[in-house]
Amino acid sequence: MAKSIVKEHEEEFSRISAEITVLCGKLKHSSTIETTEDHCKELDSLILDADETLEQLELESHNLESGKEKLTARLTSYRIELDRLRGVFRSCRREAEERSARIQLLNSDGTNIGGGGGDNDYVDIKETDGLLSEASDMIQSSDNKLDDGRRLLRETEDIGATVLSDLHNQRETIERSRARLRDVESGLGQSHAVINRMMFRARQNILLLYVVGGVICVAFLIAIYYLVM
Repeated sequence: MAKSIVKEHEEEFSRISAEITVLCGKLKHSSTIETTEDHCKELDSLILDADETLEQLELESHNLESGKEKLTARLTSYRIELDRLRGVFRSCRREAEERSARIQLLNSDGTNIGGGGGDNDYVDIKETDGLLSEASDMIQSSDNKLDDGRRLLRETEDIGATVLSDLHNQRETIERSRARLRDVESGLGQSHAVINRMMFRARQNILLLYVVGGVICVAFLIAIYYLVM
């Protein structure tokens, strides 16, 4: 259940990130103050939604029974991506405000100067071409950065999986070593018991030897006594 919720939050963050990227492209090439303000409001709302989604994702990570390390690595990558999108938003808003001011200045100049309508049309067409070119470049750059982020995420997951596998192998090695140590201790205990039994039997044999020798001496003495008598 927790894994499905985590997946939904991750998909939601990806969708919001894509919307932020698209809106940043539109904001960067906004030609009016009204359009700029509308895009800024939408982007503020989307960034807030993305931040809340990451908070929900972090809360759900505590309910996972496995895969917490991988999710933590992905959360770090998502927060880095969100910070990058905030920076792109600020940059695009600044460029949009400057562009809107320039366009308003050009329109104001064209209104005050007679016979300048053809020049203004030429400026607008040239400005539009420039905006389209900048939009294409920005979208391509965003795609490249997203690809880099995904590649970094995959590399982080691979490293995490490798580390977990190494830890698992080391744990198995330690458990095998402990099992061998227990076997050795058991063998030493058995050997100690055998040695104790052998020493006990040796003492018994020595005692028996002394008893037999004493009996022989007594018998020999008795025999000599009768012979003398």
